[in-house]
Amino acid sequence: MRIDMFLKTIGMFKSRQAAKQACDEGLVMLNGIKAKPSKEIKPGDVIVLNLKFRKKVIKVLSIPPKNLSRKDRDKYFQLLEDVELKPQDEPGFWELLEGEEV
Repeated sequence: MRIDMFLKTIGMFKSRQAAKQACDEGLVMLNGIKAKPSKEIKPGDVIVLNLKFRKKVIKVLSIPPKNLSRKDRDKYFQLLEDVELKPQDEPGFWELLEGEEV
């Protein structure tokens, strides 16, 4: 199964197109290498998603059927890491909020 389809099927993205776009933008890594949307996955692969304010690391347990109910999604991957990332503050941002000059 293609990585973009897998990410959509297990619910990491709402659509295959969104998963494809994330791959195209270099936000998805497969076993430490930037993944193209068409890259085939197999059990044991590790996928890293570098999303806007979140980093998720998942391990592929098995390949799901194309139609999958929400309650069955967890059977096909293991969440290894889920980290909330803090946005980079722009220089002077907090000073402006406090009314101080930059």
